[in-house]
Amino acid sequence: MESKGLTYEEIARMYDITSSKAQSIVKSAYNKMIKSMVEKQGLNIFDTVLALREYFNMTESEAIEKLNDEHRDMLTKYASEQYNIKSDIDKESSDFTSLFK
Repeated sequence: MESKGLTYEEIARMYDITSSKAQSIVKSAYNKMIKSMVEKQGLNIFDTVLALREYFNMTESEAIEKLNDEHRDMLTKYASEQYNIKSDIDKESSDFTSLFK
């Protein structure tokens, strides 16, 4: 039987916090993992986001939405340089997630 991930509401109830706080903690942890993998293990931002997206079974949009501004900028710059994608990508649009297709 496949394990279903917990929702932010379920996490919040378990720890007696708000769902907003649970979401903030998850986002913070996700970005700390990205930072560690990029800085300490020398992986590029693109491969790092792809690996974590797959590991946590996230959609492309979920993987992007959880990025902080610094990591979004890094991903945009990397894609721009490596794949000749325009650097003025709208980070909030669904076109940003097309990098993963």
